[in-house]
Amino acid sequence: MNEISMNETIPIDKNTKKKVFSAFIDMYFELLNFMKSKFEKHRDFNIFYQKNLLLKKTNIKLFIRTWHDSISTLYANKVIEGDIQYFFNNVNTIIKTEYLKKYFEYFKQVYGTLDDVLIKKVLNIIQELTKITIIYYNK
Repeated sequence: MNEISMNETIPIDKNTKKKVFSAFIDMYFELLNFMKSKFEKHRDFNIFYQKNLLLKKTNIKLFIRTWHDSISTLYANKVIEGDIQYFFNNVNTIIKTEYLKKYFEYFKQVYGTLDDVLIKKVLNIIQELTKITIIYYNK
């Protein structure tokens, strides 16, 4: 994706919006599949993964809306900057539910075992997902 400004308005037609949405879903599940391969022994993550597969069939727009509302609108600049340490240092103020905090703590453990190439891959996917939601919800 091209560089976008957080304040830039880019009108998109319906066909393009569908393509943007489809790209988001594909990339989101690429991220989940990657995480699943690294979290394979984590029972709670496997349940989360299965719930996501079910939601994909029943309420697919929930993914992009949730990402936009929970990540893009609040932390886009930190995500785009690649400031992972910000999220590690502020997990208690960013994540409100104990359920999600457990995932994040487990992610931090797994993160420490990843090589730089994989870290850059995950970060790139997260950055692209964030940019995509900004484009998608841009009026």
